[in-house]
Amino acid sequence: MTDRDQLLEQMNDDEASAMTSEEVEAALLHLDKWILIHDNEDGYKIEREFKLNTPKEAIEFINHLNAEHHQFPDMHILGTMVLVTCYTEDVVGLTRQDFLMASHADDLFERWDILTGRRDEVTEASDQSFPASDAPSY
Repeated sequence: MTDRDQLLEQMNDDEASAMTSEEVEAALLHLDKWILIHDNEDGYKIEREFKLNTPKEAIEFINHLNAEHHQFPDMHILGTMVLVTCYTEDVVGLTRQDFLMASHADDLFERWDILTGRRDEVTEASDQSFPASDAPSY
């Protein structure tokens, strides 16, 4: 079991209470693309931008994220970019569920090309340059 898996398992045990600043800092170490922000009304939040290939993919990404999870973060589409913000209004801050949601969004994004059957331009160009049958010689 990886460190990240252990963290996620531990977070499942206590989902409803607000996390301490030390717990938040420890959890953020496993979510390196997320940033911690503070809002006077809602307390601390974590936020990340996901860059998709088209506006349609951005909408599909949000739909997948909502369909696969029971907690719904704030999500905004700006062209091909999806901004995801996680926080728990009831505790005016962050709970373990917010970090589980962030981890889930990361996992979805990492496997996005597999789920949609699409590949980004860099991967396509790489495959065309080095087809599987023509391994580079060293």
